[in-house]
Amino acid sequence: MFDLIKPIFSILAEMAKTRFELIGTELEEERLRWVELLIIAGVSLFLWAMGLVMASLALIEWVGELHRLQTMMVLALTFIGGAAWATWRWKSKAAAKLPLLAKTLIELRLDAEALRQGARGRFHHE
Repeated sequence: MFDLIKPIFSILAEMAKTRFELIGTELEEERLRWVELLIIAGVSLFLWAMGLVMASLALIEWVGELHRLQTMMVLALTFIGGAAWATWRWKSKAAAKLPLLAKTLIELRLDAEALRQGARGRFHHE
């Protein structure tokens, strides 16, 4: 009897090992994705800020004394609108990711289904 059960436990142990390796891989991929998102966001924010500051100063200087205040207000509203859009876009991009460990959960469901089908097949043959 033990000789019949031993291969089953061996297969189950190998399946569990594979699934835990997949969990580790998915967690590492998610960590790297977030690090990359944060680095890109930081660099992007810095460069945009520098470019906008320089362009704003040049525009304010160019329009002269008469329209300086109006120009600053238009620029401020433009920056606030752009910041709102960028925040919305970043949130939607971050939320578009599959749930954590989605691939592992799919594989575990497939494993469970395969085991159920295998068990049904055994009981029907007896």
